[in-house]
Amino acid sequence: MRIFCLCCLLIVFGCERPNPEVATAAVEQGETALIRSQGEMALPRAGMGIMTGEVTSDTALVQVRLTRTDKLVDRDVPGMPGVVVFSLSPYENEKTASKHVDTQVVKAAAEHDFIARAAFNGLMADTEYECKTRIGETEEQMHAGPTARFKTLPGASKTTPVDFVVVTGMNYAKFHGDDRIDQKQHLEENNTKLPQPYSGPDKHLGYPALETILKLKPDFFIGTGDNVYYDT
Repeated sequence: MRIFCLCCLLIVFGCERPNPEVATAAVEQGETALIRSQGEMALPRAGMGIMTGEVTSDTALVQVRLTRTDKLVDRDVPGMPGVVVFSLSPYENEKTASKHVDTQVVKAAAEHDFIARAAFNGLMADTEYECKTRIGETEEQMHAGPTARFKTLPGASKTTPVDFVVVTGMNYAKFHGDDRIDQKQHLEENNTKLPQPYSGPDKHLGYPALETILKLKPDFFIGTGDNVYYDT
């Protein structure tokens, strides 16, 4: 999964996978919508993954948007109200669990586009952290959500090499193709014709370059254009 993150690139382990037996139906632009039973519809998903941003030497924001599906439905992922439990701790290794866990319970509501965002403060500089989540309709009805890891910045008092990437022009409509774009207006405003949309077999995963960025494992990521998915 290619996850679109702002300011801090995540190593994301993904959301709970959908039931392989559910039926699918093709919709506009070849996208896919899940058709679930009434019981499954009651379970929130995290179809857009997890995002960490605004990372400093001692603070970070972590957010999850609860969704009804984990697939696109008419170019969107419908939101769903619920609760997210964020559990943050210093990351040591896969087998060692840290005893220092900061837990926050945040509601995802329609007025915030079903986004649950936790603000963590008092973090240690130049330290890798892991944030696990549990998601549900209520605190009594929870299941495993996505997990992310990030590293805080070294701070002004340290001289430390830092690797980062800068990306711009991530335009959803141009990448996937949208007949509503006025080609004449595009030519006048951009001095170039509207390019053809991406047609690779992995189109549903998003921009291929983002997978390359994940492999490079930079310390953080800066998106400088068309970041309409970043809700502030």
